[in-house]
Amino acid sequence: DIEGERHVLMRGAPDGIAMISREGVILSLNPALERMFGYPQDELLGSNVDHLLPQVTTRWVIGQPTMLRAIRRDGSRFPAQVVLSELNRLGGGFLIVQDLSETVALREEILTIASLEKERLGRELHDATQQELTAMTLFARTLVNRLEAGGAQAEDLDLARQLVGQLASTQQSVQRLARGLLPIPMSADGLPAALQALCAAVGRDNEVEISTEFSGAVPPLSDDAATHLYRIAQEALSNALRHA
Repeated sequence: DIEGERHVLMRGAPDGIAMISREGVILSLNPALERMFGYPQDELLGSNVDHLLPQVTTRWVIGQPTMLRAIRRDGSRFPAQVVLSELNRLGGGFLIVQDLSETVALREEILTIASLEKERLGRELHDATQQELTAMTLFARTLVNRLEAGGAQAEDLDLARQLVGQLASTQQSVQRLARGLLPIPMSADGLPAALQALCAAVGRDNEVEISTEFSGAVPPLSDDAATHLYRIAQEALSNALRHA
């Protein structure tokens, strides 16, 4: 029968499944939900699902996945995706819970690898490519000096000067690219000090005057939030210099 098939599916499902009332009371559950939260079945039956998934009953939308920080029996928290699959005539439904701990850990590992690779490329540009361009620029300037001293033709001298200018421009481009790849130099003063240092460096490198002004106190920020805000300001400065 339908109820028997549903019972078999619940027991064999890899995700946690609970049948709940309109008020969020757990009426039945599968073994996966027991293992996920570390509770025996008799402790979960009749309890409200909110102690596993805080505020889920006030946030859910039927069929719409909701991201929450779920709470295990030992008090530890883990990222979970929750879906209320259907409502029955009594107003309850099936709650499907997926533990995203491994997914989140994998994503963080990928982001860490990408960040390390970006940093490696930035240091390669800064320590090798930029130094090579500096040496080539010095050689080109020496060539200009020799051509001037030897009374070279104006066309040859002009060509050598253009080479110096192009090398210097390329060196600045590589410097800006390397700076964008390297870690943000956050000081004890946090984001405002880093932004002020960025404006000073960009102004110095491009021979423009950039002023900084801060209004109010900056709230405590996570490293990710501070990094995103810094990169936004960095991109805005780059666009202004490129298009103004």
